[in-house]
Amino acid sequence: LLFNFALMAALPSWANEKRPEVSIALSLSLSLGFVVVLYTLIGVVGALAYNDLDHGNLFSKLNISGSPFVRATVVAYPILQNFTSIPVLSIFLKSARQRS
Repeated sequence: LLFNFALMAALPSWANEKRPEVSIALSLSLSLGFVVVLYTLIGVVGALAYNDLDHGNLFSKLNISGSPFVRATVVAYPILQNFTSIPVLSIFLKSARQRS
């Protein structure tokens, strides 16, 4: 989960930008706790839609569903995740580089 959001690259930049009164431990624990609960709920609800998830994961089950739209979402998810994360991480890295 930590590496999924590229937290290691974003953390130094965020620490430089935060106000001094903001608690790092509280901010990280609240935000990561929220994401863990949200991802767990979404994953469990998605998995409950299928009776037989014996082998593989939800993506493999969706990929063999036969629906072109559902198969397209399986392909689009990692692509869109990279499209959204790369510009954000570039901004973080630029900010961290300017401050050092």
